[in-house]
Amino acid sequence: MKRYLRRYLDRTSGGNVFCLLLVMGAGGLIVFGSLNPWWSALVDEVGDTISLNGVQGNSEGWVTLICGALAAAIAVAALVRPSRVAFAIAAALFLLGAGIAVYNVSFLPTVSSAYIVVFAADKMPAASHKWGLWLCLIASLAGLTVCVPQVVRKWPQSSLTA
Repeated sequence: MKRYLRRYLDRTSGGNVFCLLLVMGAGGLIVFGSLNPWWSALVDEVGDTISLNGVQGNSEGWVTLICGALAAAIAVAALVRPSRVAFAIAAALFLLGAGIAVYNVSFLPTVSSAYIVVFAADKMPAASHKWGLWLCLIASLAGLTVCVPQVVRKWPQSSLTA
C-alpha cells in the first residue's frame, strides 16, 4: 500500500492529489456556506429575528456558490492530470469568493438594510453576521492558500501541461 501510494503521488507530480482534495473540500465548504445563514436581524421590539442565507435575496450568494462549485469541479477534473492552469483558475475563483465575503462582512448595515424590515424610521435593526458567511470567507482563504503555492512553484517538466 505504501509503495503504491508513493508511486501514485510521484506519477501525479509530487503530491498534488492532496492539494486537489483540499481544493475540492474548500469548494464544497463554500457551497455549503452559501446555502446557510449569512445575516440575522432583530425585526421588532418583541425580539423576533429573521435570518437570510447567502442565496436568499441577493446575487452575491449565488456567485460564491457558483465559484465554490466550479473550483471543486476543476479540482475533480484535474485529478486525472494536475496542472498549473487548474490551480490558477481555482485560485481566481477563491479570490472572487473571498472578495465577496469580505465585502459582505465589512458592509453589514448597507447589505442588511436592503433586505431587513426596519421597524422604526429612526432605528436600524440589530443585524449580525452568521456562520455561513464566515464559512465562505474562511474556506475561500483556505482554498487560496492551497492554490497560490501550487501556481508559483516549479513543476517537474513532465507534469507541465500549460
